Amino acid sequence: MATDQFLLEEFAPFQLAVVANRVSQAVAKIIERKFNLHIPEWRMMTVLAKYQPCSGLDLVQKTAMDPARVSRAQTRLLDLGLITAVQDPEDRRRLIISLTDNGTDIVRQLVPDAIRTEEYLFGTLTDGERRSFERVLSKLFDQTDALEQSGDEITGMS
Repeated sequence: MATDQFLLEEFAPFQLAVVANRVSQAVAKIIERKFNLHIPEWRMMTVLAKYQPCSGLDLVQKTAMDPARVSRAQTRLLDLGLITAVQDPEDRRRLIISLTDNGTDIVRQLVPDAIRTEEYLFGTLTDGERRSFERVLSKLFDQTDALEQSGDEITGMS
């Protein structure tokens, strides 16, 4: 396909990115207004709520955020007293991160808001469309995870 025939707005990866950003922003508006937390921060906190304690690398992998973004969120959450970071006794270069009691309370409060926003956004889909969407999304998630884990380029690309 010639580049002059390429329409970015019809390119599926672009469409997915736009929809994902819009959905994240819709959730983020509520969470930022109520809890003064930005997307990287509340993502980190919800990951910690499920998997803590975690290292910074664990958080990078589980949130799919770049290390600098995780580091900035970590610094702010430490300043807000929502997480703790202690030196790993087995590897003094690593920090082990956990939620504080206050951080845990905030996650418990923000999750229902996130779920209500998701329900509203996806309320336009029928039950069948929602199940189909979730299956497709799961397949794409697994495929992108496999690609990321392999570290390889997509076959046939240079």
